This record gives sequence, C-alpha cells and structure tokens, in this order.
Amino acid sequence: MSIDVARVPFYGMDILTIEDGGEIYVAMKDACNGIGVQWGKQLQRMTSNPILGPALSKRKVKLPEDIQHREITTLPIQYLNGWLMTINPNKVGASARNLLISCQTELFNVLCNYFDEGIDIANTKTSELVGLNNLSSRLQLEIYEQHNPVIRAHLYRQMRDINDALGQPTPDIEHFTRKTETSSNVIDLFEYYRILCVKHDVNHSSDPDVIAIEPESFSGLCQRAFQESLPVAELGRQVKESIEYPYIASDYITSCVTGQIVYCWIFGTKKPPVSGAKSLTNLQ
Repeated sequence: MSIDVARVPFYGMDILTIEDGGEIYVAMKDACNGIGVQWGKQLQRMTSNPILGPALSKRKVKLPEDIQHREITTLPIQYLNGWLMTINPNKVGASARNLLISCQTELFNVLCNYFDEGIDIANTKTSELVGLNNLSSRLQLEIYEQHNPVIRAHLYRQMRDINDALGQPTPDIEHFTRKTETSSNVIDLFEYYRILCVKHDVNHSSDPDVIAIEPESFSGLCQRAFQESLPVAELGRQVKESIEYPYIASDYITSCVTGQIVYCWIFGTKKPPVSGAKSLTNLQ
C-alpha cells in the first residue's frame, strides 16, 4: 500500500501530511515548528493526554528533501484542531501568536455555532445531560486558565448557552477571573512539573499537601526530557511570588526520594502526589 507525502495549506501555513491507507495524518514535529512551539515539550504533553496520546503513531516515510526514510510521529488530521486548542498563545513565538489566536477563535466560533442551534432538553437522554454538565465544568476551568479576552468571551458564551439549556445559572465572566503568575519562568516550572511527575518522582516531600522541588536535579531532568534548562538563579527569586502553588520556603529537607538532605523550593498544594512514579536516579 502506497504512502503519499504532501504539504497542504492550513490557517496560513503549510503543514506536512501523510496519506496512508486512505487516512490522512499530520507530521506533528513539522506542525510544532510551523507555529513556533517546542517539539519536545509538546510531544510530552500529547503523550500524557488521554485523548491525543492513544491517537499518536509513527510512520516511516521518505520526504522529498531526504535520500532515506525517516520515522515521523503523526496524529490523525481530525485531531489537529483539538491539539491546537490545548496550546496557550502566550507560549508561542511572537510571529505565530496572531495566527494561533485567529485559528483558535475560528474554532471557538464553529463550536459556538453548534450550540446556537439549541439543545432539546426534553428529548435528551440522562447520559447526554451528564455529558453536558461535564462539558460546562470543563469550559469553566478553561475560562479560569485562559487569559486571551477574545477566547475567554467565546468560552464563556458556550458555557452560558449550555447552562441556560440545562436551566442552571451562570455567574458573570468576572467571577472566573483569577490572578495570574507574573513570571513566565514560574509558569514553565509548574508546567514541566505536571508533565514530569506523571512518570518521574520529582516531589521530594512526603507531605501530600506540599511540593518540594530540588532545583538542580529538576533542571537537569528538564534538559534531558525537553532540551530546555531552567534559569535556576533567576527562578530562585521569582518562586517567592508563586500564585498557583503558594510559596512556603527555600530550605533543606530530608528527601523522600533519595533519603538524603537536599535543598528545595517548597510550595503548598492540595493536589495528591502521583503514584507509581520513577525516581530521578533511575531516569531512562
């Protein structure tokens, strides 16, 4: 069965696609480069995503500019829009930010138009009502996390339409506004933490309400996993202003990972630790 490779226009950029068995797949590293996001970081996030992860697959193809075949990580093209919606426009390069915002705005419009058709509650099954309630809850979380005012307005409208159809009240949009981190380094720190703690034990605290990050080993792990190192000295000053996970102290503690005394940035949290994680000393 032949595999065809082609570049197709997509929201003002060309993306590499692969047709295999009548299905079209997107070369995801190429797509990441097109909108200016880090490939290694996005691969980790997609792999850990319960929807995108199982949809990822690898294909061995020969690109027009190559003399030999290479293995490429792909995603079915029908998942591409969903992946784009997971990207924070503030985290992409300036040259691609407006492109991504335009793309996300159009996708929100499509979803909003779907809900504008109305929802017939009287003829809706119980399972579907539960699904609508869950969707409303997810949209609420998205509004909290989203800082772009245009996208926030679209998300809010969708949530309000669902709640109206369900006969539920919707607070004003200002109710879903929260303080944001002033430092992008602090945002990166906890994004990396959320990704890495799925497979690695990066919390040196045995207290489930505390996160203790050892700066040097954590930065080294980021370098190996994402090809990105953390500005440890600068972060040492900035973590004191952390909002998402309130800063407690920078101090020496007995690590529950190594059993040794280690210097950590210590934060408060109510999130439970991840079980079954690998130690930093056994990183593969």
